[in-house]
Amino acid sequence: MRKSKLRFDKQGSPYIYIRYDEDGKRVEKSTSILKENRDMAYQFQTIFDYERMQKNANPEHIAPNAPLQSAFDHFLRNNKQKNKKTIYEYNNFFKKLAKVFPPGSDCSTLTKYTVENFLNEVKEWKYAHNTKANICKNMKKFLNFLFEYSYIPNAFRLNKDVITSPKISTIIIFSSEDISKIFAALKKKNTNFQTMMLMLFYTGLRPTDIYKIEVKEIDLAKEIFLYYSQKGKIEKIRPIHSMLVPVLTKRVSEVKHGRIINYSGTDEMGTAFRRFLKDVKLIGKGYTLRTPRKTFETIAFEQSARVESVAELVGHSPETAARHYRRISTDEMRKDLEKVTFSEKVGQ
Repeated sequence: MRKSKLRFDKQGSPYIYIRYDEDGKRVEKSTSILKENRDMAYQFQTIFDYERMQKNANPEHIAPNAPLQSAFDHFLRNNKQKNKKTIYEYNNFFKKLAKVFPPGSDCSTLTKYTVENFLNEVKEWKYAHNTKANICKNMKKFLNFLFEYSYIPNAFRLNKDVITSPKISTIIIFSSEDISKIFAALKKKNTNFQTMMLMLFYTGLRPTDIYKIEVKEIDLAKEIFLYYSQKGKIEKIRPIHSMLVPVLTKRVSEVKHGRIINYSGTDEMGTAFRRFLKDVKLIGKGYTLRTPRKTFETIAFEQSARVESVAELVGHSPETAARHYRRISTDEMRKDLEKVTFSEKVGQ
């Protein structure tokens, strides 16, 4: 087992001291390094330190020829706390990877050349553009994991030309007519469903953010509530919209304690929402349980709400909120356009 250490002699000249076993005997050697190569000496030290760190971090010494399936199982174990939809996405990625790289094949078959060939092949598959982009995203994440745990010997950068970048699709929001239809139909629904829908509309939060909110986390006197952000992994306090106060007051008096919304999770919430859309004849418009959130952000910006406030309310970064949801009307652009003037009039 080779060991090394960067040292300096009395004159300040660096040298590398190497100790290793040879035929069962310990042999010691000193490799002198000139002063002008001091930077190189530090580079050697960095390399040796990194090798030792890797061996300490990976005491099992995972073989680079381990099968892909076992490496992916390890990858899933490390990510088991992620949202189940994320886990589904990982599994879906691996199924597509297995079309080209059999699960029993060695991890070492994933090289820069073979992976880039795979991603080029993915471009030809009959999938939606963003599905292909997700395959690229998860491929990079999986490669980083494989290198971190020594399943593959080297890290490599993929050529940017083989990467499929995601496209920002048009955001679907409720039309004014459909909002009116939904709110009218909600009056005939039970308070559980009413509370779920109106909280989605008037908070702009994700379904995963609201379904676990309990009565004790709602302060009607101060008109604030506490919720746990599943994505941010943090508890947050938010004000209650004035239109939501009577709804929550009624619901709190009914349930008394425990969760304010009686659904086991977002899947059950989604099922109830789709059933509702079918009843009000709004199926086929692309509406999902996240459409109230998207509509909330869009309308907030149309009403000139501050970017920072909207972003904080819904749990987005200001950049994301503005880029995806802030819409500038043609009239607003026309007003700004007319502000641009030049000293000389053209065409007169």
